[in-house]
Amino acid sequence: RGAALSIAAVVNFSMNVVVTAVQPTLLSAITPSGVFFTYAILCVVSLAFVTTVVPETKGKTLEEIETLLTGRRGTSKIGV
Repeated sequence: RGAALSIAAVVNFSMNVVVTAVQPTLLSAITPSGVFFTYAILCVVSLAFVTTVVPETKGKTLEEIETLLTGRRGTSKIGV
């Protein structure tokens, strides 16, 4: 769990740096309204991805979420 949070933080920070570095080039290439609509389209695509692919986890325990996301069913540690 800690490793996943670390990776998410690094990816988030890296993408913020990329967006900040590319922003002036995009503004001069496709105008401010073009940049806005490009980001709007990316938001719509992201929303579609989340609503269709990411499973609902509200009201589930961490164990149920782990089973749901890893696809493991009925694993037991008895006799190990």
